[in-house]
Amino acid sequence: MVTALYRGRAHGTLGSIFEALGISTDFMSGVLVSRIVERGIHFGLGSTLAVRRDALTSAGGLESLVDHLADDYEMGARIDHAGFEVRLATEVVETSIPAYSLAGYWSHQLRWARTVRDSRKWGYVGLLFTHLLPLALLNVLASGLSLTSLWLLSLAIFLRLGVAMQVGALAIRDHQVLPNLLMLPLRDLAGFAIWIGSFAGNTILWRGEKFILKNGRLFHPGTQQP
Repeated sequence: MVTALYRGRAHGTLGSIFEALGISTDFMSGVLVSRIVERGIHFGLGSTLAVRRDALTSAGGLESLVDHLADDYEMGARIDHAGFEVRLATEVVETSIPAYSLAGYWSHQLRWARTVRDSRKWGYVGLLFTHLLPLALLNVLASGLSLTSLWLLSLAIFLRLGVAMQVGALAIRDHQVLPNLLMLPLRDLAGFAIWIGSFAGNTILWRGEKFILKNGRLFHPGTQQP
């Protein structure tokens, strides 16, 4: 399978800008770190999936993915487990992000967060340590504005901006990152709130309908679950 990194093209609203920033400066950096730590890509990214028929058949085919929310991730993981290789394309693709309201942004990100949590449970818990700015701000408040906490906050800001520019602006060439850089702290605070909120339940909203997410699969509330 071949999959690709991607950037999002925002459309005006704050929710749309927040999502584009999150993709370019947070999600894609996580994918690149995973590639280093796990020595390769072992999953698929939904922006681009090109796969040989024999690899897909060996992995169970499309029918086995019908009820899976993270079908892109799951397809890549199953192909990898079947003994085939997943490669990351050298090209970066661009996807269009709807003009989300803040409520729409929250709903979409919560669904996305619970999808990632369900797919990689312990890795998702470990994302706590990637929320540098919110944790540094909490430390400032807890310490009563101590000089050490302010120094750590400054360091967190420096590191966060460095990741945003290195990955978002340079690696995936997202020209929206620099103009919206001042919004990054607000986006990170929203992202931290969504990360916390993702542990509060298994319900997601998908195309106007509510579902229960369990072991990667979607169920209507009240239906029999395995």
